[in-house]
Amino acid sequence: MNRGTHFGSARSLKCLAKCRSLPDNSELKWVWQLPGGQTKESTRAVKGTGWAWHGLNAEPAMSPGTYRVTVTALGQPVTTITITVR
Repeated sequence: MNRGTHFGSARSLKCLAKCRSLPDNSELKWVWQLPGGQTKESTRAVKGTGWAWHGLNAEPAMSPGTYRVTVTALGQPVTTITITVR
């Protein structure tokens, strides 16, 4: 797995989120905006401290363009990351 936000090509994209002291059944949500304007969402119940992730997969590779993923925790936006696939 390569870390970063710019890729020459990619078979998948993953967004990791570090959680700290979250109460039981806390909602962590990833909203992906794809290059064509579509969105994909994933929600997970998490608790405590640790790592959680969500990813997108495509065969043979992700479409070139700009992907944006926003992570929310407990209903509040935490971060937005922009990823470029060439």
